[in-house]
Amino acid sequence: PASLDGAPPGLMRDDAGHVADARTAFESLATVLRKGDGPLRVDHASACSSHLRGTSWRVIRANAKSGVLDCIDGVVRFAPSDAWEKLPSEARDAASLSLLAKVVPDAQLFAGDDTVRPHLLVSYRGYAMRLAPRLITRKSPRSDDLAHLHHSLLRSLATKQPSMPDACRLLVRWCHAQWLSDYVRQEHLELVCAAAFAPLAANSGVGEVPASARSGFVACLRVLATHDFSNAALYVDLRRCAEDARPASLGERAALVAASQRIAADYADDVEPCVAAGALARNAFLAPPEAVAWHLLVDGARAALQSLEDEDALWGSQGGKAAKQAAGAFVVLRGDVVNTGDDVRGPRALRPREAFRNLGDADAGAFVQEGPADAFARKCREAFGDVALFLRDAREPKRVAVVWRPGFDGDARQVLRAVAALGVSVVKRVEVVG
Repeated sequence: PASLDGAPPGLMRDDAGHVADARTAFESLATVLRKGDGPLRVDHASACSSHLRGTSWRVIRANAKSGVLDCIDGVVRFAPSDAWEKLPSEARDAASLSLLAKVVPDAQLFAGDDTVRPHLLVSYRGYAMRLAPRLITRKSPRSDDLAHLHHSLLRSLATKQPSMPDACRLLVRWCHAQWLSDYVRQEHLELVCAAAFAPLAANSGVGEVPASARSGFVACLRVLATHDFSNAALYVDLRRCAEDARPASLGERAALVAASQRIAADYADDVEPCVAAGALARNAFLAPPEAVAWHLLVDGARAALQSLEDEDALWGSQGGKAAKQAAGAFVVLRGDVVNTGDDVRGPRALRPREAFRNLGDADAGAFVQEGPADAFARKCREAFGDVALFLRDAREPKRVAVVWRPGFDGDARQVLRAVAALGVSVVKRVEVVG
């Protein structure tokens, strides 16, 4: 791809149009919402999607009919009203969802749960969009705006550094190739990329701004490999990423972040540095990555810097060396498990086929956000996350590495049998190491 060689900068040539189309569709829907007739006026509709930031490893396309259907997430804020302060949180959730449904035609309503906010799923101009409503009062926490701030501040940085989105896409793809898809989040990697492209606003110690996507990817690896995570978290002042001077408050604000958080960003003066969760997350802040997963990421970055010419090691799906060595078993998935789609990295020969493959009938339709392999991995983490890590490359769901946690002395084979039972429709076999 042209941008990997430094020209032209910005989104890779084949994908820029798809991202622009998706942005236009969301902005059009936002205009419809603001002009809608409802009991309470919509004050603002904000995108909070990595697809629209151009940093996602997958390129979103309109009118997808099968495979894993990605959604464009956004936040809809109603005009401030003190009438909601007296209502309990459950009642506010129901009221906000009802208000939004009145101005969004033909939407599916989701009440939410302990981890997911109430939201609507609507199809607009061929795109699936999930909208989470917010009711603003005088006592509304500032953290309710963090997903929007994370999105808008990264977009501002990308305007100044057009190669940043592609570099982030490469970093995200490389992280998947390390089999860390479910343990290091998109937002964490976006902040690593921000530290590489805005070194004056970060405590990373990497001082030269990359000139291309490929050099930006290498700079991100260098940030991970050289930062002293044992003594200090990686800190980025997203508010000042576009400035040409180091913030005077950088040292003071960075000191607020515990080393155990591993990475954090500044979004506002009245919110302590953190990592913003997505628009639909009930908790506004992401939990720190697990220590073992972060160590695998850092070790992988150090190894990658020594073998940058090995394209298959960087972008393939064989997993990081440390992850494979630590695995106690491998869960091999069926060959017809849904393919999560195309992404961007390295030579074209390494790109997956663009056609989606579904379980059973090829016209089975779309899986919204989560395919069968994704659901299986999630169930494994929920049921047995306290005894093992389940490492995989979400882009190419072929194998899941089971890494037993230190101190686990239970019956490993019994756990593996239960894991196989959880994925009866997707698991082909379980291979025990040793």
